[in-house]
Amino acid sequence: MEDKPQINRVQKGLELTFPCDMPMKVIGLNIIEFEEAIMMIIERQALRIAKEDITSVLSRNETYRSMSFHFLAESREQVDDFYRELTSNPYVKWVL
Repeated sequence: MEDKPQINRVQKGLELTFPCDMPMKVIGLNIIEFEEAIMMIIERQALRIAKEDITSVLSRNETYRSMSFHFLAESREQVDDFYRELTSNPYVKWVL
């Protein structure tokens, strides 16, 4: 039972203060539809990320592609909505 209070203290210590800079990496199959889908989600979420600020990298075997970027997160709800939309996309395999 002593573990629960410690876990709660750790979780409270990890809370974010908004607005904040939010790094994100999205990984999917190396197909053109993946990049297009991520760009459409970013636009739909109105995150104001310039295309030149997105790093796109192929995996060693060129099976997967990762897209990394930062955005100004205004609220936890915004981050959660963005995460849900990304993870519900069939081209996305992982979101970090």
